[in-house]
Amino acid sequence: MANWRDEMEHLGLDLRDGGRSLLDLRFADDILIFGTDYHVIGVLLDKLVENLAAVGLQLNAQKTKVLTTQAQPPSQLQTPNGLTISVLDRESSHKWLGCMLTTSTVQTTTCDVECRLQAAAKAFNANRWILCDPKVSIAQKIEYFDRVVSPIACFAAGHRTVYRNDLHKMDIAYRRLLRSVVGPPRNMDWTLPWHEVLHIWNERVRVFTWQAASKTWSELCLRHHWNVAQYFATLPGHRWIKRILAWQPAGHKRVGRPKYCWDTMLTNFCRMKGLASWQVTAMDADVWNSLLPEFLAFSLPNVM
Repeated sequence: MANWRDEMEHLGLDLRDGGRSLLDLRFADDILIFGTDYHVIGVLLDKLVENLAAVGLQLNAQKTKVLTTQAQPPSQLQTPNGLTISVLDRESSHKWLGCMLTTSTVQTTTCDVECRLQAAAKAFNANRWILCDPKVSIAQKIEYFDRVVSPIACFAAGHRTVYRNDLHKMDIAYRRLLRSVVGPPRNMDWTLPWHEVLHIWNERVRVFTWQAASKTWSELCLRHHWNVAQYFATLPGHRWIKRILAWQPAGHKRVGRPKYCWDTMLTNFCRMKGLASWQVTAMDADVWNSLLPEFLAFSLPNVM
């Protein structure tokens, strides 16, 4: 891989900051390759296949996908050496390291949030035998829920752009599952309109989760986002994450970053508080940690 990167680095994504081009991101045997057009990607893949073969490995073309921002992409990409790779359209997504990647121009987090909620529901149903067992105390069931279901729902949440609609959607799913855990209130009047029944039931959920110190999924996601931001801020300037956050894309579309980015909520909060940029503020761990409650109040949906 080192030989491949050294030989192909000039074909990577130029971040225009004088540093090395962004060619790939790797975790174990999962590789994400960046290129500016189909020909470049084809050359990169062919050279990667050659380097893998030299050490007895091979590329799984069936699992390899191309994500593109092109409006009407072809269904397949054929490399100069004849390797055929599937090309996903702009509204499609692909799972990589447990997260859904997409080049859609709508909210790019939607597919990832839906994936996390489906995985959380699956984990809940797999453990329904204990989460809905009337012989187990509600406090114990909520603690079990927080240890087994919540981590799946909030997996990698710190790396997603924060949208209040996504947070609201996650809390709806959180309350729906916990209603099954705590059960309906005794002597519930089922003749009431359903929205009133849900309100009373959700209030019961709120009381029990408060007693158990259980955090909503929206709060957990924001806490992850806050902690990841502090980690990013303390990284040296040559790290990819630091360079990408400062990157100003250029091309045929409008120059610059999207209006709503990963750090927009952080930027808006610091501006509201009259602070320096979040990157500067987060360098002081004590100050950053003290601001967390206010950030949660600023960012959380105004709903239980």
